[in-house]
Amino acid sequence: MSVKFIIDQFVEKIEERFGTRNLRGDECCSVELSLEDGNFFCLDFDAMGTALMMFLFRLPVVKTEMELQIINEALDPQWGDLVGSVVEVRERDLAYFSMVESTSLCAESLMANLIKMISGRKKIIECLAGTIR
Repeated sequence: MSVKFIIDQFVEKIEERFGTRNLRGDECCSVELSLEDGNFFCLDFDAMGTALMMFLFRLPVVKTEMELQIINEALDPQWGDLVGSVVEVRERDLAYFSMVESTSLCAESLMANLIKMISGRKKIIECLAGTIR
């Protein structure tokens, strides 16, 4: 199954499930979505076919290492069906990311991972509300 085909199926599933129509796909096998809160979601594939799913957060202030650790601890799978990790990609920008290995790559596995990431994103927003001053 080609990556382009998987992406097309994934976009279709997102549109069906969430009713969104502002997804952008490209010939380089990636998907981008600007979110209502000004943040951003993207899906990209590496040369080996592994999918990288990522939410980007623009923050009003820089996070400390301790605050990032608290956010990552909140994403621990013991607290629910969560996946992924948070890293600071540059000052005031956080990336919440998760990878789907090429061995299990299909639209359904991407959608299942996205659902878990949406739960994680909500948890991150809760943490940020408690750490942003």
